[in-house]
Amino acid sequence: MATLPIEQLDINATLRPLYVIHGEEDLLRIEALDKLRAAAKNQGYLNREVYVADTPSFDWQELLQSAGSMGLFADLKLLEIHILNGKPGKNGGDVLQTLAEKLPEDTV
Repeated sequence: MATLPIEQLDINATLRPLYVIHGEEDLLRIEALDKLRAAAKNQGYLNREVYVADTPSFDWQELLQSAGSMGLFADLKLLEIHILNGKPGKNGGDVLQTLAEKLPEDTV
């Protein structure tokens, strides 16, 4: 997987199917996410779903099902997964691995 500093993200360039935004500085993560959201919106990804994995009881299977479903009116979808503590656990790790291996074509 190639890494790309977010400053180099061209909002007009074709988006890749998967981005991982991480770091210790909240402001830099927020700015990176804002830039990615702007690029996605610019390219027609108008349906946005946000999941926040903040408890051990987070339903990872619901996330996997959502990722595999078509957006309303077959819109392109921006799927955001926020892992607040940075530790998805065994179940979350398995689901993220499965998702990364079978990325839906209509979803970033």
